[in-house]
Amino acid sequence: MRYSLGSTGKRLCSRSVWQAVRPSVPHRPVATFHGYHGNQSHTSSHNAVLRTVGVLLAASTLAEEKEEEEVRSPCYREEDPSPEQLAPLDKLYDEMKFEELEEALAQFEHLRSAEVLWRRARCQWELIKIGKLNGQSKYSATSVAFSLAEQALEVDERNAAAHRWRAILSNGLTQAKGIKAQLNDLPNMKEHLLRAVELDPNDATALTLLGQWAIELKEMAWYQRKIVNTLFGGVPHTTYEEVVEYCERAENVAPGAWNRNLFLLGCAYTRLGNRPRARCYLERTLKAPIRTQDDQKVADEAESFYRKEFPGPL
Repeated sequence: MRYSLGSTGKRLCSRSVWQAVRPSVPHRPVATFHGYHGNQSHTSSHNAVLRTVGVLLAASTLAEEKEEEEVRSPCYREEDPSPEQLAPLDKLYDEMKFEELEEALAQFEHLRSAEVLWRRARCQWELIKIGKLNGQSKYSATSVAFSLAEQALEVDERNAAAHRWRAILSNGLTQAKGIKAQLNDLPNMKEHLLRAVELDPNDATALTLLGQWAIELKEMAWYQRKIVNTLFGGVPHTTYEEVVEYCERAENVAPGAWNRNLFLLGCAYTRLGNRPRARCYLERTLKAPIRTQDDQKVADEAESFYRKEFPGPL
């Protein structure tokens, strides 16, 4: 979803950040699969009727073992490819060799593995962005990618990367359905991003996207705000402080990894009146390396914003 940056009249992103979610430095498996495992599962436990003391003791023991297992959070399940098998896949992604990645992932299509499924969803999205649709419409191809992310969560709800990609792809899917569908999906998007960060506090991409989510709502155009008020009873409350919190956390995890995160901090600090911090982050945005088309667009927007807020030579 695209919103203008307040009085500047400039869009924070010339295309949806969700379409361009590919930071310069990808995030590696931290505690479990690729990204976010930790804490506790949202899956509700089933209530059983315990008829004997022995069963009660057994259930108690199993509950303790389950809790310990969640704390340990093993990196890979038996049906997942090994880290050694996944590393070349991530290398191809880092190198933006998406067609080669698609071929490499094909060898794992028979596995019902969350690690494979979210990587297939990610690859599909990158191919969509460069127009490799294999004869499908963009909507159909995006539906396939979204389905893969959902399947990954069905296999392992505690897979943080699957939550992140579910959020990204749901936004891509609702874009084709119109603004009402996009606005209706906003709570779900945030829910999955928050779950991703809960499972992996070091997921800098999810943190940046939460910051983007917050500033997009804060800077929502008046006509969009009117639609939200009419259809949903109001816009979720967000603040620039919230943007700063998420994006500073992302910066602490992966300093300078994504120029969009730096730009968001520059914009938020500008709105909060902290011009020294704003100038620092905007200048860092302009000095950040350009690796993708999205990086270039962010750099162009940052330069325009900088010249407006801080006239004079760069």
